[in-house]
Amino acid sequence: MAHSTQPEGPWRRWASTLPVLVLLVGSVLHWVSSGVSGRLIRLGGDVWPGYAIELRRDLPRPEPVSIEAPTPASTDADDALIGDLLGDEPPAEGAADDALIGDLLGDAPPAEPPADGEADDALIGDLLGDAPPAEPPADGEADDALIGDLLGEPPPPTPTASAAPMRDAIAEWEAIEARKTPAVRAFRAIETTLSAFTSWGNRQFGAILVLLVLFAGATATATRGHIALRPVRSRLDDRVSQISQLGANAVLAASLVRLYQLNVASGTALDNAAMPLLWAVAFGVMALLNIGLLLRPSAELADAGKWSEALLTPPLYTSMALISATWFIAGEDYLAGLGVYLQKLTEHGELYVFVGLYVWTGMLLKRT
Repeated sequence: MAHSTQPEGPWRRWASTLPVLVLLVGSVLHWVSSGVSGRLIRLGGDVWPGYAIELRRDLPRPEPVSIEAPTPASTDADDALIGDLLGDEPPAEGAADDALIGDLLGDAPPAEPPADGEADDALIGDLLGDAPPAEPPADGEADDALIGDLLGEPPPPTPTASAAPMRDAIAEWEAIEARKTPAVRAFRAIETTLSAFTSWGNRQFGAILVLLVLFAGATATATRGHIALRPVRSRLDDRVSQISQLGANAVLAASLVRLYQLNVASGTALDNAAMPLLWAVAFGVMALLNIGLLLRPSAELADAGKWSEALLTPPLYTSMALISATWFIAGEDYLAGLGVYLQKLTEHGELYVFVGLYVWTGMLLKRT
């Protein structure tokens, strides 16, 4: 049961409840904003078709991509010409086999060798870098080319394969940009801001959970209000309870600090690498409060006490923490083990924060 022996003043009440109230109200606002953000995206799609895909973000203007012409490979004629200049003998063996395979595969027979004069002209053209003669144009093309030459018109440009798709892409981009009216941009600013707040809040539930433990745990420690099998009523009860809490909080803080050191030494980039330190701060603050309560016991506590009753006063979490720490430290020699399992709570921080919201709602219903 929970029991507090400390009187609550206005400053203590606000100092303990205001931070928790802010965290819980912030969680409620995040939950509401998450639902509203989804509704706004749906509303935008109803008012402006294609809002979520086309209008919700700004896309860069499509730019044409220059494609370099491939380098022509050397032909067999060039290789043969180089061989003639170097005095190499033509390959005699295997030529019949290549011709036979070409006939079976349906390949065209090799062209007849050029005459002596033509060979000399081709050789001189290759040495001078002249382009080979083009194929003769068709009748209609020859007439058009002749008329164009007589009139001094430039030759028609060679069509580019990617010009038409690029024009379509630019036209589509311009059409989308034209639909982004001031009303769309104002609506988008509100919707994206709310969506950004929702995305940011989804990553903060772990920290919210640790802060709730810090403020609520520190308040329960300072007021001797932790849940235990028996409330603190005597000095012996208080001494046993505070010593057990001090041991549990200290070993939890040490385990979390060791876990942080192992994370840093591993060199692995983690999303919440500093989260163990926040846990360690929470339990370190509670340990300091335990030391202060041991040095200054409450005057309202009775002097007499029994050990059989005092052993029931340690909070339940201290018993679980001490048993687990004994197993990890003495049994497995792994101080960070307790911190590893405690750190897993932050992976489902949203669930535990909602549990706190349900408890808060129940308390409000009870008061009203």
